[in-house]
Amino acid sequence: MTNAGGEAARHRALGLFSAVAGSGMAVGLILGGVLTSGASWRWVMFINVPLGALIAVLAPLFVDEPPRQPGRFDAAGALTSTPG
Repeated sequence: MTNAGGEAARHRALGLFSAVAGSGMAVGLILGGVLTSGASWRWVMFINVPLGALIAVLAPLFVDEPPRQPGRFDAAGALTSTPG
């Protein structure tokens, strides 16, 4: 049996993600072209720093911390995945 509320939320989240990713690609290409034409290609590397800092500051306002889940250390899993 499916959870209709959870499924609708998942569809909304995937739709929002797709819209933001598509918009980001388009804006990134345009902004990159403007920066390289107006200044230098090096400025394309520096634009990520203020945007990343802004996102890091604003993220706690929009993203809730998930509830803590009790866990245990899986030594066998760690040892078998390390060679892989």
